[in-house]
Amino acid sequence: MKTSRVVLSALLFVAGGLSRVLFVGPVPINWDAVQFALGVERFDLHMHQPHAPGYILYVLMGRAINLLVGDPSVSLALLSVLASALAAPLVYLSALDILDDHAVALGAALLVLGSPLALYYGSVGLTYVPEMVLSAAVGWAAWRVRKAPSIRSAMVMGALLGVAGGVRQTSIVVLLPLCIWALWPPRSRSISRKAMAAFGATLVGVTLLWLVPLVALSGGPSAYLRENSLLAQTTSGQTSIFAVGIGGPAYNFTFEGLSLAVGLAFGVIPLGLWAARVIRFSLASDLKGLMAWWVLPALAFYGLTHIGQYGYVLVVLPPLAMLSALCARVLVGTGARFASRAVLVCGVLSLPSAGYFLWAQGPTTASSISLNNTYWEGVRSVLQEADPDHTVLVSSVEWDGPFRHAGYLLPVYHTYAYGDERVANGKRGWLY
Repeated sequence: MKTSRVVLSALLFVAGGLSRVLFVGPVPINWDAVQFALGVERFDLHMHQPHAPGYILYVLMGRAINLLVGDPSVSLALLSVLASALAAPLVYLSALDILDDHAVALGAALLVLGSPLALYYGSVGLTYVPEMVLSAAVGWAAWRVRKAPSIRSAMVMGALLGVAGGVRQTSIVVLLPLCIWALWPPRSRSISRKAMAAFGATLVGVTLLWLVPLVALSGGPSAYLRENSLLAQTTSGQTSIFAVGIGGPAYNFTFEGLSLAVGLAFGVIPLGLWAARVIRFSLASDLKGLMAWWVLPALAFYGLTHIGQYGYVLVVLPPLAMLSALCARVLVGTGARFASRAVLVCGVLSLPSAGYFLWAQGPTTASSISLNNTYWEGVRSVLQEADPDHTVLVSSVEWDGPFRHAGYLLPVYHTYAYGDERVANGKRGWLY
């Protein structure tokens, strides 16, 4: 059994990496990806290299890969490929430990491999797949703490959560409730104060290792808080329940639902059958708690504040994939002779899910990566005869517009963005 785990983990690692590296392109996929690439070259939060809250460990990992690659954008994309390679075996091993069923564990890994969102974000230079891997690691650690609390396991969980926060700062917010649940045992067991203290001390220690340099590089605490406040005004300030009322969360939760549908793709079918009571089973209390505290805090936080991209929901893809695989297992039968059928069902569901990424036209598909590369190749071709000393590029200022790309990919030209939302002296418009 140990040998089969090693072999399967190795195969899943290779499959996770190869299925993503084929789509890596030379051009950053969007505005945020440009800013991460700029941050690899020179970290400057004020210049949005990258934008707040900083993502300092993510940028540092990109720099490490860039020492070998020499292209910041490609380096960050390869970091996502590496994270994808780690994600599949990690989901498999954690699901095997949590659910104690080989077919469910392998089925969950296959659903993650075929997820359109995991394929897309695993091929581009953004933070979401690295966050997904760390979410799977924190979830697994939380389960170990819950089942057998110890100072050592609590410290491991604290260290993983601290690292996750350094990659993507909101990870601490959305995963901390899961860790607290793991440390808060049922009534039948006494609360381990030493384990809680060990977790807290480790989390604070690891967090300070990246937070202190981040704040220092940002110009001090006041400058760092100011940059975060400015960004919040233009993001969550437009969609948060605290800023715009119920209309913001209505949009956020709708977008979350769409993101989850794209993320799970055909893997949502077994979950739907369970929700419709076509298949019936109940989870043990600890397993129910694990899934609830792993999934719901993240969805609630983003739903009430801001969700900017489909990739936000990848932090909850591992537990949802495990639940979907478990539903498939119950659907075909829980006996040992039905195990291969459960794996087959998940494999069959993952194939059209991956097919959506490969052949569909949309914002999170292979075509969008290809079109992005083709577009900028065309722009460069058009500008071959243009004299940079006598050429000005003017673009829209929208987040999905070309302004940030032009400044990064075509630095010899003066680039301006035109916005029409400001009105001064009776005239509308401004240049940035």
